[in-house]
Amino acid sequence: MLYTPLALMVGGPRGFEARLDQVRPSTPKRFETWWTAVVLVDGEHNSFARKDLVLSVANRDGGSHVDPTLSAAYAALSREHSLGTVTYGPPDGEQIVVRANPALAVVRQIAWEVDATLTAIVGK
Repeated sequence: MLYTPLALMVGGPRGFEARLDQVRPSTPKRFETWWTAVVLVDGEHNSFARKDLVLSVANRDGGSHVDPTLSAAYAALSREHSLGTVTYGPPDGEQIVVRANPALAVVRQIAWEVDATLTAIVGK
């Protein structure tokens, strides 16, 4: 089963977008629990926590530098489309298949969660 509650598959060339405030706040969690909870499972049964995705994007995939050696699981997700594809277009017309990387949309959602939490704690 493919699973990512933090991003939505959408039609169009992006393929995925962050859910932002569409996600209902959950009960408060300790940071370590939130950071290490599985938020994405791909078609190859690789599971990813927020920590895995943020650190992969930041430390290996161009966030702070590009590392030629991505982990096999992250490479499958971001380069080989292991979460799947999005097909859109009119039912009787040409269908367009998008093989999108959900990692960036999920990291955007994670950043939104951090910002929303700090805003709630500190105030605007």
